[in-house]
Amino acid sequence: MFARTLGSNPGLVPLQQRARGSLHLKAWAVRTGNGWPHLLLIDKGRRHVRVLLRIPAGGEAATTRLRAPSARARSGVTLGGQTLGPGGQWQGRAADQTVERTRRGYVVIVPRLSAALVSVRLQAGVLQRRTPEPAWRRLR
Repeated sequence: MFARTLGSNPGLVPLQQRARGSLHLKAWAVRTGNGWPHLLLIDKGRRHVRVLLRIPAGGEAATTRLRAPSARARSGVTLGGQTLGPGGQWQGRAADQTVERTRRGYVVIVPRLSAALVSVRLQAGVLQRRTPEPAWRRLR
């Protein structure tokens, strides 16, 4: 998941976050060389987290999910709908989800004990001008 987050020519982007102290969500934002920033959201808690992403982007976002029956699972683990085969290769058809932009931003639900990698296309010229840092916060 971290390798997919980094992409080509990566650079960490600072995040602003607003959340309760009891939230078990970790977040990283990475600027990649292809103009698609990647946001990795990992929910280590026992309840799902609803995240609002306010980023200067347009269109839909692609979301790749890491899922497993439990944190210690050795089978039933999927990444983007694919499973890991005995030879260490991903098997099956990749199945990313799309998230539509709302007036407030992108709303992503991260199920408990799972992760989501969100990729979006920035608005034209956003990397050249000074913009607010991407922000996320827990909605519920």
